[in-house]
Amino acid sequence: VVIVNGNHDEERMFYIGDVLNAYYMSHKNVIVHNDGSYRKYVQYGTNMLMWTHGDKEKHADLPLIMATERPEMFAATKFREAHCGHFHKEMILDEQRGVKVRHLPSLAKENQYERSEGYRHIAQAQALVWNFSRGLTNILHYTNE
Repeated sequence: VVIVNGNHDEERMFYIGDVLNAYYMSHKNVIVHNDGSYRKYVQYGTNMLMWTHGDKEKHADLPLIMATERPEMFAATKFREAHCGHFHKEMILDEQRGVKVRHLPSLAKENQYERSEGYRHIAQAQALVWNFSRGLTNILHYTNE
């Protein structure tokens, strides 16, 4: 479980991660990544996955940020993606040298600010299925409408 702090819920996300960590403490197959880092990394076989909220970094810089923050992981992998959530909608913003910057949708309901600014998103979640050696093999969608 990767806990990613948002731009409006930094403390609350830490508390959720703390509760999940306590709940799954005795489960050897569940790991909760809840440290204070703004970007979280996981290597799964030939896959390098990075999570960040996506409101601080320039999206075009994320591939280089990945390579400089985790050079050993970058060198050891073939499939690399940065996952962001700031825009609350599905987008592939960029692909540089084989590194995709993907924005994931959100189950969050639209709030007053989003409506007043004219933002619109469909409340949705995705499960990305990664093969240990072949990369991303499937995307499952759930729509909450």
